[in-house]
This record gives sequence, C-alpha cells and structure tokens, in this order.
Amino acid sequence: MKYKFECPLTSIPVTLVIGDKIQIQKMVSDKIEKNCHDAEVCTLMDDEDIVKGILVWVEDKDSFYSMIHETVHLVRQIFEITGMPFTSDNDEVIAYYQNYWVRKFWNKMSGPKKKR
Repeated sequence: MKYKFECPLTSIPVTLVIGDKIQIQKMVSDKIEKNCHDAEVCTLMDDEDIVKGILVWVEDKDSFYSMIHETVHLVRQIFEITGMPFTSDNDEVIAYYQNYWVRKFWNKMSGPKKKR
C-alpha cells in the first residue's frame, strides 16, 4: 500500500509505504540517498541533488509503534531540508509536527472507521 501526502512546511511530497521492504527498494532504486537502502525514511533526490520527495516505510498497517518511531525520523529529515534546528530549543514545535504526521499516517493505516 502506498499513501501520498504533502509536507505543509516545504510542499515536498511524502509517501507512506506499507508492506514488504523490497517494495520501497523497487520504487526508488538509484534515486535515493546513497546510504538509504537500509533505512525506513528515505529522501528522493533528482540528478542535481534536489529533494523530490520523502518515503517512509512501515512493514505492517498495524505497526502503530513503528510508525510513531518513523515519524521522528521524518520530522528530523524535514527540519534538515528546511534548515530548521532539530534541538531541545524547539522541542515543542517538533512534538506538534510529529503529532501532525502521526495523525495523517495513522488515519490511513487504520483505515475507515467501522460503524456500529
């Protein structure tokens, strides 16, 4: 499964991929950071090293805690791209922004709410 979002700070596309890790490797091949093949959050770059998107991989749609973990890496990556410090001086902003991504991702991962 693949879900597309847009980073509200940068307008960079963010894609959540759920499933076998081989999927992410097939999707991006050589257009990711060189050291990213074993990571769960990868930055897509074009031939001129311009950021074209960020991929976040979670193995299973029920992996709530893994998704929480990966959103920390996502937020750090976005802050690095924008030049914003990822430090204790702005930990409140970091927490709110991580919460934004947790809600976005979990909404897709948990699927439509069942009516009783």
